[in-house]
Amino acid sequence: MKKYFSLLKKQILCLVATLLATVTITVIAQNNCINLKLNKKPTYTSTYEWCKKRAKANVNMKATVLLIFLKIKSKKDWKNLKNNIAKPYGPWSYTKVAMPENMQNCVYNVFNNHEVVKAVKPISIHKERKNDGKVQKIVVQTENFGTIKIATVSGNLKGKVTTDKDGYTIILSPSTIKKLKLSNDSIKGIIGHELAHIIYDDAFEWYIFDTVYCKKHWYLNPLEYSDYYFALSRACETRADIVGTFGNPRWAKGLIEFFKKINTEDSSDHISKHSTHPTPKQRIAYLEKIYKFLSNK
Repeated sequence: MKKYFSLLKKQILCLVATLLATVTITVIAQNNCINLKLNKKPTYTSTYEWCKKRAKANVNMKATVLLIFLKIKSKKDWKNLKNNIAKPYGPWSYTKVAMPENMQNCVYNVFNNHEVVKAVKPISIHKERKNDGKVQKIVVQTENFGTIKIATVSGNLKGKVTTDKDGYTIILSPSTIKKLKLSNDSIKGIIGHELAHIIYDDAFEWYIFDTVYCKKHWYLNPLEYSDYYFALSRACETRADIVGTFGNPRWAKGLIEFFKKINTEDSSDHISKHSTHPTPKQRIAYLEKIYKFLSNK
């Protein structure tokens, strides 16, 4: 009888532990707050470095939830998956347009920035022109990330990174930049944000999560998966906002300006569970804290 109760007790404890873990995972993954815990910042740590650290920890936490949900047992297994899945690339659906001169200057300025140079290690940079002689894209050969192209396209696009066979492409829309009347600092801040996505290989990691889910675990709850996936996406966007300033106060201010412009399109304080990005108001709030620190250094 004692053995029976002992076994029953173990089973109950295991059940409780499983339920608690499930609840914890759900709370962590669905937490919509961008909590950088500035009130817990050590006095010897700068605001910028602390925000970077907290943003990275937030991404790791959300990614861990997805790994558990997809039954990926360790970071080693995750690395093996990355090595065995080819990066997606293919024909564009965008219409390429000429790159304005001010945008060309912004690209060169970004890749000459000391912190960017340390992060991506550019080897060479050159312009590619169309038949009419106008610049179509700027190509940067880097030591750390292969070829990074910056291309301009038509349409209502605020900035995007795609993976290529030999690296990445950052896509910008001159018409959107003109419509929003963005400054050169905003353009540099947007390029910095997209560079941060490249540094952490965000687009490829999101693709792997989707590939693993669709091919191996399609039977799992799709709504639960999407909650975890979008929570990770929002965390990655926050990290790209912060890391993508590269410690430059003008780029931080430029991003604030950009988010204030698009805040007129989306002034909501509430994040939908299926939103890929934090709200503009949230992004403005943490970037203003970072800008205040960087501008007073």
